[in-house]
Parts: sequence; structure tokens; C-alpha cells
Amino acid sequence: MRYYYYVSVRIFKGESILHTRLAKKEDIGQIRSLWQYCFFDEAYYLDWVFGKRFCVDNALVAEREGRICGALQLVPYTIHIRQHQELCYYIAGVSVLPQERGRGTATALMAFAEQIALERKISLLLLVPALGGYYERFGFVHVTSKMEFEFPVELAAPYRFHGRACQAEGTEDLLAVDQAYNEFWDVHIDRSQQDMRQLLQ
Repeated sequence: MRYYYYVSVRIFKGESILHTRLAKKEDIGQIRSLWQYCFFDEAYYLDWVFGKRFCVDNALVAEREGRICGALQLVPYTIHIRQHQELCYYIAGVSVLPQERGRGTATALMAFAEQIALERKISLLLLVPALGGYYERFGFVHVTSKMEFEFPVELAAPYRFHGRACQAEGTEDLLAVDQAYNEFWDVHIDRSQQDMRQLLQ
């Protein structure tokens, strides 16, 4: 059974009412267009997201006057913290129309995401923002840092590729790399065979 939730948001004088709800199948086209507008992703990537990963039961939309003006996805993952496993939602594709920015649309979506997670007994939400400093207002805490290194281009010269590239057939090598990488970290996200195949492609 699917439930449709609505979260109340502050409505400024003279503004129309903003509703948040779970997506429906007929919303997919609008959600995809909004995603593409905000993130400039290529069609082949969008085909994969909306063909393989998108789940209408985990898509949230904000709607004003019958038009979808914001959306996000809740992607289920399992987090390993030492010997403990925790189910969580990875928040992806947070997108809002330009004319809706500054009107509480993203705030309503994030509140709704938290509400849905609590209803489904999911106690952990995570995301990887393009820019830091925005999601802290919703209670998110920065837990990792990105490291960048600079090196002279000539250091890469010995690693030039000579030959013909071809697509790999299996995912075993990438899974082995992922497993080795995870041994050095206390926390990691489980990746599926499907994730690894997509990386290879």
C-alpha cells in the first residue's frame, strides 16, 4: 500500500500553497526534465537513472498550482560502521525550478524526506552535496573531506596508454578493488553488481 503524505510549510502572503507528496508514474517525465535542467546530465545517464535506478515509491515532489517545481530521490543503501549495518537513504537529485528558489521548496522537500524516512523506520539520511554549507541547516553533519592533490603533468607520462581500449566484460576486478578499499575505512556504502557494471560501462 502506498501512502501520500503532505507536509505543511510556511506560506508567504499572496503566495500559492506548496504541497509535497510521493511521486506518481505520470510525474516521471517532469521529474526527469527538472533533473536534466538542474544537473545538465547526458541523455544516456538519465536513461540509466530513470530506467534502472528510479523508483517512484522513493521519489518525492513539491507541487505548486498543479505543477511539479521540485523533486528529490531517496536511494536505499546499507552503511557498514565497523561490524554494524545500518539501512539508510541516500538523498539524490535535489532539484528546484529557478523561480521556486528562496520560497521554501527545498526546505519542504527535505522535511518531507525526513518524515518519510521516519515512517519507514529509516534512521539515517546521507548525501554528497556539490557545495558545502547548505544542508547543515537541515541538521546534516559533515563527516568526510575531499582531498585534492596537485602534481606536475610530466609525472603522468610513464602511464600513457598505448594500444586499443575495449569494454570490460565482468565486474570482478572492480569488486576486488572496492573490497580492498573498504578494508581501510570504518564506514563504507555497499555497492551492488549493478553499480559496478554501470561504472564499467
